[in-house]
Amino acid sequence: MVNNRQDVDDVVAITREIAQIRDEIAKLAANIRERTYVSPLKDDDAEGGGPREGEQNGWIELQQTLEEIRVKGGQALKDLKAEIEQHPLRSIAIAIGIGYVVARLFSRGRNR
Repeated sequence: MVNNRQDVDDVVAITREIAQIRDEIAKLAANIRERTYVSPLKDDDAEGGGPREGEQNGWIELQQTLEEIRVKGGQALKDLKAEIEQHPLRSIAIAIGIGYVVARLFSRGRNR
């Protein structure tokens, strides 16, 4: 019985990691929108130059963050795949349970 609980805990932990990665991607997308917004009143090319030093550093930081997210996401997917391969029936049961809970949450929102 302890092993079953551990399996559920592992799947829950992986699900949380995936949610965390989604949050990081959402923050990254907001950061990209913020950094790439170009005012229609501002014309950098007219001033004679490409990206400024601050913008260049921002892009480097953005690339590093994207790489970190890619690595974390890849590892989380590998972990999830291994867990599913080790316990396919249990994984299906957990997925059905999570789907049921999510469906109930969404259906309650419509009834109000």
